[in-house]
Amino acid sequence: MLRAIQLRLETLKRRKTRTVVSFLICGCVLFLAWAGYLVYRIERHQMYLRNGRQALERADYPSAQSFAQRAVEDRQNDVNACRLVADVQDALGSSTALTWRLRAAQLEPSNVLNYMAWAVTALKLGNAAVALQALNSAPAERTGRADWQNLMGRTETALNQFAEAEVRFTEAVRLQPTNPTYQINLYSIRLQSADRSVAADAQRRLEKLVGDHHDGILALQALLRQALNSNDLEHARSYAVKIEARQDAEFNDSLLALEARSRGGQANEALDKLKQRAVKEPRDAVSLANWLIGHRLADDAAKWLEERFQLGSAPVSLQMAYADALIDQGKWSEIESKLRGERWSEREYLRLAAIARSLRERQEPGFAKAWGQAVESTREDQIRGFRLAVLVLSWGWKGESTDLLWRVAETSPQLRSQALWILWQIAWAGRNTASLLRVASNQHEDDPKDIRYKNNYAFHLLLLNIDVQRAVELARECWREAPSQPNVAATYALALYRLSKYQEGVQVLDKLPTKDLDEPNIALYYALVLGAAGQTDKASHYLALARKSDRFLPEELGLADRLAANLTTRK
Repeated sequence: MLRAIQLRLETLKRRKTRTVVSFLICGCVLFLAWAGYLVYRIERHQMYLRNGRQALERADYPSAQSFAQRAVEDRQNDVNACRLVADVQDALGSSTALTWRLRAAQLEPSNVLNYMAWAVTALKLGNAAVALQALNSAPAERTGRADWQNLMGRTETALNQFAEAEVRFTEAVRLQPTNPTYQINLYSIRLQSADRSVAADAQRRLEKLVGDHHDGILALQALLRQALNSNDLEHARSYAVKIEARQDAEFNDSLLALEARSRGGQANEALDKLKQRAVKEPRDAVSLANWLIGHRLADDAAKWLEERFQLGSAPVSLQMAYADALIDQGKWSEIESKLRGERWSEREYLRLAAIARSLRERQEPGFAKAWGQAVESTREDQIRGFRLAVLVLSWGWKGESTDLLWRVAETSPQLRSQALWILWQIAWAGRNTASLLRVASNQHEDDPKDIRYKNNYAFHLLLLNIDVQRAVELARECWREAPSQPNVAATYALALYRLSKYQEGVQVLDKLPTKDLDEPNIALYYALVLGAAGQTDKASHYLALARKSDRFLPEELGLADRLAANLTTRK
């Protein structure tokens, strides 16, 4: 009996052991399978990235785009996948590249290179304000990098902030004194100096850098542009010949040389050669077509594009260039008939806008619908909305552009400051004080400590006689911070005028130099408080100075007219 029990226990023990072993084996198999799957996913993701990069290097953009899309779908939060998508979109000239550059910076905020790539893309798209925002958003150590300083200089140059750009390029050279690119950028800025000795020194230094094997082309570009700007055709032709002789000259360099030849009436042969060369690369064909359009040769551009390309199946950029040539010639019926059946993928809004313009120019029905479709196609991408607004503004469509820009300002933090700046220009050109107040209010809301925005906001409130108490407080704050700034002092004087504190207003402006008081925009407010304080002769003198300007807003003209009537009555 005991023997039977013992055998039974041994059997159960063996079964338990086999169960445990089986369980362990199954666990190991499952673990190995899971680990293998993870390795497979990692390797697959790396394969997407690798193949995408290789396709991008050989300019196989459809394949690069496909692999980039797979990579980002596989891992949405992988910074390398985001960079790949951005690089592909950048190569295609797509504004969506900015979105992916921003995404990469958000995923890896400590990497300065992400912000610099964002800025470079923005500059390529002609959006210097976004480039400035990207560079200023980079980590603090950015200022110690020569490449960041150089890129900031390029950005400020694009914004026409030449003095600031020179400081940046100078710092880049200080940080890396042997880098010829940074030297060329610095001397290119100095070529434009009003100091002839500085400009001459910059030209001598650039002449020396022309021989640099790698960066000499940059020096030649700067020298040729300066020669063209100063109408120095002899030097321009000399630099053009040198550019054409360089093996590293790109197509746009050849266009710059063509400009020099065109100024001298020697463009025909060079133009024919560039037409033959441009056929091989759509991007170059677009550049050449734009050059022709800009030189009143739109008819030549349209005929050349039609003859050398199958436009129906050509890249969208070529179809756009063809449409631009037709628009420049005013062939509105032809534009609509050729564009109706096309599709421009992510640039569809531009095609719809061109159709809308053709309808408006011919005063045909359907404009509102076509324009509404163009606007709607940009609703999910405010970068497209911004670009559409800028385009139609160049057509003179201020109302449509204004509506779009306000939508961008209210929905896109990335583009808000630039949209507000353009809205300010539109409102100022139209002498629309209410619109100026709206822009000033938004700018002050975004940066309450900025004295420019605070003063503007206070000034337009006072001019329209709205919320005077708030405006007075803001004007007083600005004046206490910067009492010697003429515009700030004039705003505070207007505030005191609204409070009937005329003599105090006179005292505020009396502290300014005579040259500031003689400026029409300051003289008006000096005359205003002088007249109200009883100093009629002096008020008449400054009112006469103010009358020399034709840039006043309607409300300012109203103040001037009432002052003139009061002064006449007192006499």
